[in-house]
Amino acid sequence: MNKRADVIVIGIGGVGSAAAYFLAKRGARVIGIDRFQPGHPHGSSHGMARVVQRTCYHQSQYLPLLDRAMIIWHELEELLAEKLFAKSGLLIVGPEGGPLITATQLASNGSTDGLNRVDRKAFGTLFPDYYLAPDHKAFLEMEAGHINPRNCVRGFVRAANSLGAEFVIGGAVLNWKINGGVVEVGTSEQTFEADRLVITPGPWAVTLLGDIAVTFQVRRYHRHWFPPQSESCFSAIKGVPAFFYETAAGVYYGTPAEDRRGVMVVEYGEGEPVADPSNVSWEIDHLEQQRVESFIKTFLPGLTLPARQHVVCVSTMSPDRHFIVDQHPKSNSVVFAAGLSGHGFKFASALGEALSELALDGKTKLDLEFLRRRRFLDPEAVPLEPW
Repeated sequence: MNKRADVIVIGIGGVGSAAAYFLAKRGARVIGIDRFQPGHPHGSSHGMARVVQRTCYHQSQYLPLLDRAMIIWHELEELLAEKLFAKSGLLIVGPEGGPLITATQLASNGSTDGLNRVDRKAFGTLFPDYYLAPDHKAFLEMEAGHINPRNCVRGFVRAANSLGAEFVIGGAVLNWKINGGVVEVGTSEQTFEADRLVITPGPWAVTLLGDIAVTFQVRRYHRHWFPPQSESCFSAIKGVPAFFYETAAGVYYGTPAEDRRGVMVVEYGEGEPVADPSNVSWEIDHLEQQRVESFIKTFLPGLTLPARQHVVCVSTMSPDRHFIVDQHPKSNSVVFAAGLSGHGFKFASALGEALSELALDGKTKLDLEFLRRRRFLDPEAVPLEPW
């Protein structure tokens, strides 16, 4: 006999773990399925830090979603009695007229609180670990910081489990279908049944959502950690902010040192295409490594080369680099979130809540109309601005 639940959640990453928690909180019998343990490195919801900000390349439609997400992250911190978000601030640096500073200035002219222009004369005193080029401007977003994906996912799983949710780990999802109004999910181990299905597949959207008429692309990125030359450099404890730099050679971001690994530095770019998410290369890209080290030598000279640690991360990109959150065209009893495109984790808590509402109520309190899949299908739909 197949195992039965009210709702099945496929994929227990950032969004899936949050959805499982909110579903269980509503009293639903939940089964969460993932081939890997929560916090695994095979998707995008892993590691110790993701930058959270309102200004860099933001779209105004996302701001209510981010506001709700931050409320939930703080509620989860209280529930777990564990710190998940570090409000370090974010130093935003780039040439005047460049995309980064232009977007930041637009935000500063609006209603964004806590965004301050950093005077060039004061920069060296305030931020001695960072270099400001003569043609660059700098802003500090006071309320920004970074969040811990691995602990967030594991925290949501623990919280959902305490409310009765069951998690089945180890079996790969092979298929799902609607059979007589019942959702059936087949894994390599067994078959499950439910009234509702939530699909948050990460890089496996290519196969599990292959019939929604939207093409996803999986891309590989690299994260590097560099040790500071002294304990006083780039210290999160001493209040050093995270950073987002636009340079002539590329865009880079990262977080201050919180442990012996040092400062995380990431190249913000197109990444490398991945043909099979089940067979991702974990090898370093030496050309990318050289670009990161060149950036560090100029703008973060207090770091020591080479990197102390290197990690590969994959992101699932939608055609316009914006999320897709919707009901499945086959059935309103199936809802999904996919294509978070490398900037989605900060929103994961709110997206999980929204999916729980879509699954149980057929609607959500959050305005997610701009993220529905029909924007790719309706020739009269107004396209979203590129992220």
